[in-house]
Amino acid sequence: MKTKTAIVVFADASKSEARSKKLLPELNEHANVELLRFMTNQTCLVAKASGFPVLLVNGALQAGKTFGERIRSAFQYAFNQGYENIVLIGNDCIGLATEDLREAAQLVQNNQVVLGPDLRGGTWVIGMNKATFDQTDLTLFNWQRNSLYTELSNHFGVGQVTALSVRKDVNTTRDFRFYKQLLTSDYTLNSTQQYLVQFLKTLHCSDHYLASETVLKEALFVQKRHMRAPPQWQAA
Repeated sequence: MKTKTAIVVFADASKSEARSKKLLPELNEHANVELLRFMTNQTCLVAKASGFPVLLVNGALQAGKTFGERIRSAFQYAFNQGYENIVLIGNDCIGLATEDLREAAQLVQNNQVVLGPDLRGGTWVIGMNKATFDQTDLTLFNWQRNSLYTELSNHFGVGQVTALSVRKDVNTTRDFRFYKQLLTSDYTLNSTQQYLVQFLKTLHCSDHYLASETVLKEALFVQKRHMRAPPQWQAA
């Protein structure tokens, strides 16, 4: 193994997550699964461009009933592969940049805990080494709550935590409406955001409803033929 640092993409593009998130409730389950898969693939591509190994820890590899247990198992899975420094991200940070991950990896290698605050008070990235992980019970924190970033920061302390820039996660229908509005704005999108906007158009995230799954599948086929969506990543 050439490097002791890896990036973990914590994601699940299954039907169960599509039902729970309901990112596009006006479209059917198939469309939501396709959207989640697209977001995961794009996140993996951004992570791979950092030059570090990428481990996709999806539903099948996430052990535990609670979210905290699943996060802990994702870290443990990566450490079990022989890595000593882990940068964990989700598949829902559309503003993610390769430079963010390189910075996070460098900080973790220097014995820092890396956190990236999102606009809701959560965190879009968590990075730590194995020694810190072994001393931390990740199940004790209030995951998926607006207090998470503050809880993690207070737990590890000012001297050990380095905060990265604030990023916007995409977790709700309102978040996707935000990107829909960008279609007619002068806002400069990064490449991942541009791909998302195009993909949302394909899924017909507009004022018109795709009435049948057959029509949706035809639209997806056209999108894949012209855009060449990236392949589904497998855990290394």
